Amino acid sequence: MALRCRGAAVVHTIKVTSKKEERMWTPENRERHDRSGLRYPSDLSDEEWRLVEPLIPPARRGGRHRSVDLRAVLNGVLYVLETGCQWRHLPGLAAA
Repeated sequence: MALRCRGAAVVHTIKVTSKKEERMWTPENRERHDRSGLRYPSDLSDEEWRLVEPLIPPARRGGRHRSVDLRAVLNGVLYVLETGCQWRHLPGLAAA
């Protein structure tokens, strides 16, 4: 069975399958979603970063070069969202 949902200008097709037809946690899926090689489970994998990086606007012309690693900033935001800790309590930040 397939369901079609209409959004603003996008049509999504969702395939509904029974649990017997498709199991989510197959050995291949477990390997693909394994986060044990990352510093924190909330960090972006290289594959996820390749998807997100083109969406970040470039630095403005005429200004200073960026002095921060945007991937580290995004990893920090994701850590705060996952753990609920305050930004100033992030591990590894030097006191300013």
